Parts: sequence; structure tokens; C-alpha cells
Amino acid sequence: WVAGRGGSKLVRADPTNGSVNSYAPNGNLEPYGIALDEFGRIWIANCCSFHAAWMYDPNGNVWQSVGTGARPRGIVSNGKGRIFVANDETNQVAVIDAINMINIGSINLGSGRFPLGMAVDVTGNIWAVNQNSSSTHKINGNSLQIIGEYPVGSSPYTYSDMTGTAFFDVIPPGWYRHRFAGQRL
Repeated sequence: WVAGRGGSKLVRADPTNGSVNSYAPNGNLEPYGIALDEFGRIWIANCCSFHAAWMYDPNGNVWQSVGTGARPRGIVSNGKGRIFVANDETNQVAVIDAINMINIGSINLGSGRFPLGMAVDVTGNIWAVNQNSSSTHKINGNSLQIIGEYPVGSSPYTYSDMTGTAFFDVIPPGWYRHRFAGQRL
């Protein structure tokens, strides 16, 4: 799945057969960040005019949106029914109940932060990467309380899965063995 930012579409490339398909709701789609939830649905942070998170369920070819209250950029699922969306201009993280499809509030990161990126770590904590303050916030994914703010490199830019944890939602950790055919030279 790819957030087709330039084409205003959600794109699915199937590596098993080489097919490429695109999808779009009947509405304004300006994809930025992308996430996959525990139900197999794809979420898109819809920047920059219709401030919402779009959810696409490929099982029923169904689109739904939930307002984020401000301009969304990065997005992540915590795998426990919540979606977290970076609202850059308001210095907040919107929290969406993915089961009931409602915005349940926002976490205020403080002025001058400009969060772009969102990620979840292996312990379920949520990370918001702040471009303007060159920092990242660590948020408890259950209580929604800020654990801390930490300095990072100058003007960081990321918007989806910078921890690599979402990869393991698709490919579980473990050992894999594959034999490659080779040719002696």
C-alpha cells in the first residue's frame, strides 16, 4: 500500500502478480502519512484541505473519514483500536477510536513543536517527531499521557513508521532461512 500523494489516490502494488491498482473515496483525498491497523484497514492522514484521517477497508471496498480537527501529516495505529495523527499547525496529536470511528481528543505537545511524524514502539508507546523544535515526544499509548520530550537532530522529517515496528505487524520477528542459487565465477 502506498499513499499516492501526487495522484491523490491510495495505491496497491501486488508483488505476487505485478498488478497495480488505485483507490480513492468520493471526496477530497490528499494522502500524506499511511498506516495499517489490526483489522487490515489502511489509514491515510489527509493533508492539506479536508482535515481528516481516511480509512479504507479493502474487504468491503469501504471508505470512511474521521475529522482530525487540524492539518494531519503523520499517522500510526497502536494495534489496540487507536489511531494517532500528527496535526502539525496546532502542535497536537489527534487520537481516533478506530472501532467506533470517532475523534476522542487531542494531546497538546506545546507551542512551536510542529509534529510531522508518528510511530509506535515495541512497548506500545507513541512517538511524535517535531520538526520545528527538533525533538520527539514519547506518549503512553494507553493513558495518553506525555512521558517525555527528547532532543533529536536538526529539523527532523518523517511521517510513518520510523521505528520499524509496523513492519513486524506484517512480518513477525523470528528466524528465516532461504537458500539462494548461485553460480561460481
